Amino acid sequence: MNFSLILGLAAAGLILLLMIGFILAYNRLQRLSVKVEEAASGIDVALEKRWDLLNELLSAVKKYLSHEYETLTGVAALRSGTETEIQRLKQQADVSAETLHSIDQEIDLQNQNMEKIRSQLDAQHGRGSSFRSRWEARSQNSRPAPDSQRQLRQADQNRNLAVSQKIDALTSLHRDLNSVTAGINALYEQYPLLNSWISLDQYQRAAFQAEEHLQAARRLYNSNVSLYNQTVRTIPWVLVASLCHMKEARFYEVEESKRNFEGNLD
Repeated sequence: MNFSLILGLAAAGLILLLMIGFILAYNRLQRLSVKVEEAASGIDVALEKRWDLLNELLSAVKKYLSHEYETLTGVAALRSGTETEIQRLKQQADVSAETLHSIDQEIDLQNQNMEKIRSQLDAQHGRGSSFRSRWEARSQNSRPAPDSQRQLRQADQNRNLAVSQKIDALTSLHRDLNSVTAGINALYEQYPLLNSWISLDQYQRAAFQAEEHLQAARRLYNSNVSLYNQTVRTIPWVLVASLCHMKEARFYEVEESKRNFEGNLD
């Protein structure tokens, strides 16, 4: 009788220890998963900062175009002289107007790209708010139920899927911003006259800082993903992750080429 009681108590103690271990392991995985989500939000903020910087540069170029058109019009109205001089001025004005028109078309194209990126950023913010609302609702409504574990696993799967989709969207945004940056860089290389009106020193410093911010956010995200994935693969967390259907997170990887903007001052 005493032996049966001791055996029962030992079994109950073992089950209790297993439950405590499961809870601790699950909570650790959840904390690591939240860190991955927070790091993804940091990339979102860095991309937003980079978008603002590119938008300011596009506005400066548009302002330059307006100034140059006014200058051409004013010079044509004030200048007078021989027929040769008038013809030379007309040819110069035509060349300048054609150049400005080409720049204007390129800037309009980049503005359209920026509007698309702005819509994607807004959509990302909307999805983030929607996800937080669902997470808060789940936390507030967490009550014992027959299928509570199944609902919890499903919620975790949905959250992991949402993070994966967010990384896909952010990668696409990063690629689009690189494309806009490359387009602006091509403008400065093709039309050196932009350098004479717009000072690139300040922009280059700001662009470098924005890129450093983005790289820091990327490193932080990948570091958290690495720690999370290592934990998910090791015992005993791999057992908990398997039971809760928690999969490895994706690293944030983008094309390395054309990442930095470098103004051609020659």
